[in-house]
Amino acid sequence: KPDAPFRMLVSNIDWSDYVGRIAIGKILSGQIETGDTMYVICKKSGERVRCKITKVVEFSGIQTSESAAGVAGNIVGLSGFEDIDIGDTIAADENAHALPFSEIDPPTIEMQFCINDGPLAGREGKYVTSRQLRERLFREMKSNISIQVADTDTAGVFDLKARGAMQIAILIEQMRREGFEMLVSRPTVITKTVNGQTLEPFESVWVEIPEECLGTVMQLLANRKAQITGMHKHPLGTTIEAVAPTRGLIGLETDLMNMTSGRGVMSHLFKEYGPWAGDVLTRLTGTLVATEAGESKAYALVSIQERGKLLRGHAGRREPAAGGHSRQRRPCQAADQRPLPGRRRRHPTDAADPAFRRKGHRVHRGRRVRGSHAQIAPPTQTHPHPDRPPQGRARRAQERGETRDGCLTAAGIATA
Repeated sequence: KPDAPFRMLVSNIDWSDYVGRIAIGKILSGQIETGDTMYVICKKSGERVRCKITKVVEFSGIQTSESAAGVAGNIVGLSGFEDIDIGDTIAADENAHALPFSEIDPPTIEMQFCINDGPLAGREGKYVTSRQLRERLFREMKSNISIQVADTDTAGVFDLKARGAMQIAILIEQMRREGFEMLVSRPTVITKTVNGQTLEPFESVWVEIPEECLGTVMQLLANRKAQITGMHKHPLGTTIEAVAPTRGLIGLETDLMNMTSGRGVMSHLFKEYGPWAGDVLTRLTGTLVATEAGESKAYALVSIQERGKLLRGHAGRREPAAGGHSRQRRPCQAADQRPLPGRRRRHPTDAADPAFRRKGHRVHRGRRVRGSHAQIAPPTQTHPHPDRPPQGRARRAQERGETRDGCLTAAGIATA
């Protein structure tokens, strides 16, 4: 309706360091020009705020261009607002009614961001202070209304709430590429307490898998407290519909990719808050953790790699070796201090050394023997107890004046 008064529902927001917050939406009626006076109808409080349009930007595909005016049917971005949110209505008439709007899903995942204070801090990023990290997180909140950031009681630690782990993962990757260095905690779900009962978020899950992987995936969903609501077979496999707690979906995609060799497809959508589903069995394996930093040698990793998957560090750096283990919380020895595989520790072989005459050892023909293992002793050693007279061949050789290798001694030469 180009002749009707101007009305537009804010469908998205953006942020610019020059003009501030930008309201993006489709013009339902009327037209707007730079410098026009408009009213913003807040969807939460119903308050009407007077403002003046300072800039009009039109969208055409993925391209944007500044325009002097916008007409009905066009998608535009308007600036000149001190505070505006998705779902608000922009109208030329102060007495206009607010346009209907569908509520946005509430945040369900919470994580903590903090500065990197570990032993490897400052090696990769250029923005490492808490002030820079806080400015980046609060700037993201201005352009992404589904993210909520708040300070904590601990200096340098910030709470971030989002609608899913994937949304936080995208933000972390963007910040990493921008040069930020930080630490993040394990994601946790946001619970509610209603009438003394703890409620947690549940989501609808759709999983498309090959037919031969159906049994393992069904067991995986059962371990994560998912309730199967439907199953459909098609020529390319099977589609499973389920309702699962958000806690059970954390890390589910990685396990699904491993079980289906990358052929599984998963999608999920927030459904509702429901009663606490109990303990969720997610990770079954532990972690390999090195006790100290050091260069990882190839021969030392031979036996460690049999216990789990290793994570390689950067070449030329003294970094600890770490990886996934089949057991929980069992530290491993530093890689550069492990002995060679298959080697036994050397023991003293001198007969004068008391350690050589340990309990259970004996010397037979110049070899120290214990059970089926033998170690070569020095050629000059003929008996473990030199104080005792030699017996057998050693006694007869001594009488002939010969050494163990058949050479004549001084006494033997004189006799000869």
